Order: sequence, then C-alpha cells, then structure tokens
Amino acid sequence: MINLKIKYYILVPVLFFSWVHFASASVEIKQVNLEPIGERFIKLYNNSSSPQNLTDWSIKRKTESGTIYSLVSSSRLENKIIPANGYFLLTNENTYTGALSPDATWAKSYTFSENNTILLYNQNDEIVDSLIVSKTSNNDIVVDENNKNDEEIITDNSSDALENTEPLIFRITTKIISPKTVTAGIPFPLSSITNSNQGQTYAVGKFVWNFGDGMTREVGKSDSFDYTYEYPGEYVVTLSYFDSVFSKTADATNKITIKVIPSEISISSVGDSANPFVEIENKSNSEIILSDWVITGGIHYFKIPDGTVLLPNKKIKLSPKITGFTGEDIQSVSIINPNKDIVATYPAIKTDIKKLAQKSNSTYAIAQNKLTSPDTNMQKDSPLSPNDSQIINLNDLGASAGDTETNISDSTYAFVGLFVVIGVGIASFLIFKKRNTPRDYIEGEIRAEDMTIVE
Repeated sequence: MINLKIKYYILVPVLFFSWVHFASASVEIKQVNLEPIGERFIKLYNNSSSPQNLTDWSIKRKTESGTIYSLVSSSRLENKIIPANGYFLLTNENTYTGALSPDATWAKSYTFSENNTILLYNQNDEIVDSLIVSKTSNNDIVVDENNKNDEEIITDNSSDALENTEPLIFRITTKIISPKTVTAGIPFPLSSITNSNQGQTYAVGKFVWNFGDGMTREVGKSDSFDYTYEYPGEYVVTLSYFDSVFSKTADATNKITIKVIPSEISISSVGDSANPFVEIENKSNSEIILSDWVITGGIHYFKIPDGTVLLPNKKIKLSPKITGFTGEDIQSVSIINPNKDIVATYPAIKTDIKKLAQKSNSTYAIAQNKLTSPDTNMQKDSPLSPNDSQIINLNDLGASAGDTETNISDSTYAFVGLFVVIGVGIASFLIFKKRNTPRDYIEGEIRAEDMTIVE
C-alpha cells in the first residue's frame, strides 16, 4: 500500500510537468516575413486546443557568428494570450505599415535580417522553437533548425500552412531612393521602387513627385533623374504612385526628409613653384561629395573623380603629381561645381561672380570661360586677377553707362515733343489744301489758246 502511495505521489508531478512541457511546445514560429521592411513580421501559432499565456516568454535572434541579441523582451509579452489553434503577430513598433494589427511589438531599434536564427523561449527560458530566416520571391522561406538536414530547406508553402494562414491582403508600396544629405546648388540622384506584397514591380503608371520647394514632377514611368536644391534647408520629398494616369486616388505614397547644406568649400592654401599643391577645405558640418567638380589653374584644369568625399571641417591636399599643376597655374585657382558655378577662388576674388551673372549673363559667361578653358593662362594681368585695380565690377556697369549719357531734364523733353506735334499739324494742313485746289487746265494736254469759237 505504501508503495502504491509513493508511486502515486511520483506519478502526479511527472504527469503535471509533462503536460506543462507539452503546452509550452505547442507554440511554434509559423511564418517570417522579411520584405518589404514595412511589412516585416514574425507570426506564432498555437497548435493546441487550449489557449497559451505568453507571460515570461521572449524572442531572441542569433547572428551567423553565433551572437544572440534580444528581439522581443518578456515585458512585451506579459499577459499576452494566443488562442487555441490561433495566431499571434509580432512587428516593429515604429516601421510596420501592414494592414493587420499586431498583437505585440519589438523595439523600434531592433530588427532581424537574412540568415538570422529566430529563437522562441518559454517561461522557463527554454528554447521551444527556432527558425533560420531566408528570402524567396514570396518572402516566406524559413528553415526549422530543430529538424533540418545539412541541405534541407523547409518552405512555409505546404497545404497545412496555407490552410492555417489568413488571406494575404494585396498591398502596393513605393519607396524613394535618395541621399539624406545633399549640397545646395549641386545635382543629386533621385529614383524610386514600387512593388506589391505579392512580388510585382511597377515601372509604369503615374508618378507624382513633390520636392517641397515649390517644384513638382509628373512622369509616366519609374526612372532615375537628378534634382538640385538652390538653397540650404530641410525639404520633405513626397512620391505618389497611381496605377493609371486617370486615377485620382494614389495607390501608394512615400515621403522622406532631405537636408540641404550650404556649399562651404574653399581653397585654404596653395603651394609654391617647387610644390604647387592645392588644398581644399570643407567648412560645413556635413560631408560634401565632390564628384565631377573641377579645379582650374592657369592653362590646366583637374576634374575631381567620382566618389570623392570631403569630410566635415576637414581638408584634402591635391598633389601636383595628380593635378598636373605648375607654379604658374597656382597663381590663380578656382573650384567649379557640376552646375558650372564658381564656388571658390584663390586668392579670393572680392567680386561675387554669381551676382555678376544676374547683371550680365554674357559677361559672366566670358568670365566663366576664362576660368574653365584649358587654353587660358590666368596670370596677374588677367581681367579676373585678384588685383583690385584690375577687377571689372560688373555690378557697376549699369551705373557707369548711365553716367556717360547726357542728363536731359523732363521740361526739355516736353518742349521737343510740342514742336514735333505742331510741325506735323502744319505739314498735314498744307498737303490737304494742295490736294483740294481746282485746276483750270490739264497741264500738258489742253490749254485756253488752243480753243476756237465756231458760230
């Protein structure tokens, strides 16, 4: 009898804990979605006939190198329940844009990526399920690490998985592709990608851009183009996609903020005849891309190669072995951006070249040509030399032209106009009178003495 009681007391705890283990193992990671980022999620499934409380549960991710990071902390799953044979959706608290409402979220600074292993921990900090995430065309490919072979990949497209998965809501998303920081007056690339959550990519339709500076652009296809902001600031760029040119309601929208910084590039110093280097300085607090900028000096010029970046508040020194500059070239050096604007000169020219363009486009073009042409030798005698006595101030051209003209008063103009009116009136009267005077004969044809009276 005693032995039976002992067996009873032993059997009850064993059955209890075996049931608990079974309940814990009933929750599995059913589906993982990677792309688009706005629809990245993890879906759990309770395959038992009883609800499952997720208090003290957690989800972590393991990188390919084996480092484990927290993804969904236990505090975010406290008192969360998965119904029997039900699903549980987890998403990022900040970036998720899907149509379904999440049951729980992970912190906005957390994420997972391809080849990460998703680890599901129960209340006893035991791993009850783990999946290695990978990408396919429908973004649902996962690997069950507990049951996988060396080459085996289990795709969540089985009939059971499809039967237990909610219908996928069709959704189109568009994304603007652009640098976050650009330089005023410098062209930068803009493009977009538009696709659906079923894998389609849309390249035609109606794409309406708003650049936030009063300018818009409407095109019928997705393309790459360059845009230029004239002034520093922060601009909100929006893109609306319509599947038809006749549509009034956008099928997808996206917006980003672009920071436009001033072009604070200067030539901080140059070398000498023995070492004619050119040193460029970025005085702004943001890096500036110098791709396709041109440095001119004397009869030579140097095009800065693509991908050259000047860090904020830093300088770079260009060797004459690279630029080909000589001691004569560095007597007057200029930097020209891709828009053909003169950004800086050395020594600094006091005249504002851009203002000169507003006064005289033709003269500005001549000045710019002198700075950019490889055939022009900019020496001290050049009209654009920094010598103050030789600088042509085009801002004063209008005033100078005005000073050379005769200063005629308003009363003089009035008297001259009066005399002109009187003269025109007299001339008109004389012409009219002459035309209406009767003639007694026709000159050159019949005269009075040629006529005879006949009785």
